[in-house]
Amino acid sequence: MGWVDAAKGISIFLVVMVHATDWTGYVGVEPTPLIEAFNGAAVGVRMPLFFLMSGLFAGKWIAVPWKALVNGKLALLVWVFLLWQPVMFAYKYLAGLMLPGQEDSSLMAHLVRMVASPVRPNAELWFLWALVVFFVGAKLLQKVPAWVILVASAGLSLGWSAIAQPALGENMLRLLGPGLGAFPMYFVFFMAGILLKGQVIAAVSRVSWIAGLAGFTAWLVVNRLLEASGGFFGRLFVIQILGAVGGLLAAVVLQHVQPLRRLGTLTLPVYVSHTFFVVLMACAIELLDLEITGHFEAATPWFIAVVAVLLGLGLHRVAASSFLFNNPQWFQSWSRGRHLVGARHSS
Repeated sequence: MGWVDAAKGISIFLVVMVHATDWTGYVGVEPTPLIEAFNGAAVGVRMPLFFLMSGLFAGKWIAVPWKALVNGKLALLVWVFLLWQPVMFAYKYLAGLMLPGQEDSSLMAHLVRMVASPVRPNAELWFLWALVVFFVGAKLLQKVPAWVILVASAGLSLGWSAIAQPALGENMLRLLGPGLGAFPMYFVFFMAGILLKGQVIAAVSRVSWIAGLAGFTAWLVVNRLLEASGGFFGRLFVIQILGAVGGLLAAVVLQHVQPLRRLGTLTLPVYVSHTFFVVLMACAIELLDLEITGHFEAATPWFIAVVAVLLGLGLHRVAASSFLFNNPQWFQSWSRGRHLVGARHSS
């Protein structure tokens, strides 16, 4: 099933691309209409597809006893989440010192965010925090009928995006951070991956390349119409549901692209490290006072995104078995005494 790795590769590249676009914007790189259209279309694909694919193979962990789940998958997610907080603090503080347009960039503000991260996840690491919450939620709901879970989680997603977020307002959502402010929308995709695994795999595996291309093209048209439409109740929810489908169709079309599939097998190291590399490159542009114009400006976000991916893969290559992506020996020794056995990272 090459489309599985392709789908994961697509979702992580979309995440890297939007961050590359945002951070290069601070150094005067204006996104082209193509990049704006690309990132705009990806809004409904990035995280829904990411959580759907995460749920697709989460069932084996939900089926094991609580002890095995906590000592295995959850211990690894918590370790990586906490370990990379200082890295995120470092690049955020560096960006505040070197890049224009940074808000709340004082040392104290960043320290507070880092210390509060277990209860207020921020930046891209909120995804790992949300996965911990979703695994626990899925385990607690193990005995509940699938249709009840899907209806309730869909209602949660719809209610959060269409009612709660507008009611909270921009200032409150900013106070909550990207994790608390968004994660309720994505539980339905994680649970759909678990509960509808057989149906999803069977359906996508039957789609031919031609049918996938036709379906993806149709999705592009429909998504563009939804983007251009006025705000209607549940608009974002509809865009995200269709976005997950569009992402799967894109995976069918691109499943024979080996670099994309390779990326899909190593999403964790790229996910946690890419913004660090993106920010370093943006700071280098600012430090060298580079004036990027014309075709170079149009290519810069793409270039930064690809380089960040390659650096993340390179980091994994040289540190795959290190504490960066695995529970270290001292943690494993400590955790065994408390029945919290670390799990080795497998993409």
